[in-house]
This record gives sequence, C-alpha cells and structure tokens, in this order.
Amino acid sequence: MESNIYKLLGLPNTAMPEEVENAYTFENAKLSEERFKSGIEGNEAARKLNDLNIEYRMYKDNQNQKQQGGNTGFEEVDRLIKSDNIDAAQSLLDGMMDRNGEWHYMQSIIFYKRDWISECRKHLNMAINLDPTNQKYKNALDKLDQVVGNGQANAQNFGSQARYSNNQSDYRRGQTDQLCNCLLCYCILSSCCR
Repeated sequence: MESNIYKLLGLPNTAMPEEVENAYTFENAKLSEERFKSGIEGNEAARKLNDLNIEYRMYKDNQNQKQQGGNTGFEEVDRLIKSDNIDAAQSLLDGMMDRNGEWHYMQSIIFYKRDWISECRKHLNMAINLDPTNQKYKNALDKLDQVVGNGQANAQNFGSQARYSNNQSDYRRGQTDQLCNCLLCYCILSSCCR
C-alpha cells in the first residue's frame, strides 16, 4: 500500500528521502504542540498527527522494502532464525515499523527459540488477533500448546509436524507425559489456593 506522506507534507512525489525526513520532523513537532490546544483546534491537530504518523510508518516500510529488494524483510528474519542467528533476526525485527500479524508471528518464534514460552504465546495471540483468518498462526498456537505439555519439549519441535517418533508407544508416552504435567500443575495450584 502506497503512503500519502507526500500529500500530507505538501511535497512532490519526487522528493528525496532527506526532504521527506526534514518535512516530517518539522510537521510532527508542530502538530505535537498544537494537539494540546483546547477545543476543536487541539482535536484536529491530534487527528492530523495520528494520520501523519501512520502515513510516515507506511512510507518507511515502503522504503525498507525497496532497500531489501522488494521483499518484506520477514524472509530475511526467517532465514536468520533457520540459521540460528537469533540476535540478528531480533535486530532486524526490531527495526521494522509495521507490527502486523506476521511481525508478531516471527517474534513468537524468536521467543520460543529463547525458551520464553509465555512471551511466545502472547505474540502468537497478538498475531491471531491482528489476522484472525490466518491458519498458520492458529496452527502454531495449537502446536505450542501440544509441545508445552510435553516434558520432552524443545525449540526444534516448533513448527514441525511430528512431535514423536513413528513408534505408537512413544506417542502414547508423550500424551501421558502431557497429562501428568497438567495434573501436577493442578495439584500445585490447588495446594497454593488453600
């Protein structure tokens, strides 16, 4: 989606990025002060500031896409994660302005790789809230729920279809481990609540 930042800043579409940055900085500072005025004038400035910031984020995302050869950057994050370069993947993700469903999905994978399960779950839920029709996000949350109850859980299981070997008894043992873990948690919580 193309940004309307040029129109909001009164610049031609051929303006250089430095011109856009300077005009944005000036307009942002001006509207930031005007939003504190009373009445309609303050409300209008706040609305314009919000619109300006949304358009600026879209502009920056478009600029980042052009610099990365047209991809969204998530392909590179995915590549870094797969090569176990988690710090570089996190750094690239931190630099993205648009925190959409895919952003939260990638963040959940990074947190899972770091064994931060509750943060992983939180970002998967955010991804689903932002894009409720995305089956990939729902499947990932389902898989996370399956893995967390398994005492043999590890980061390599995330995203894989098979959790256990093909041996049926291994599968049953894994399900029994999940049930035991749930019962143990219930007993501990029960005793704490008394």
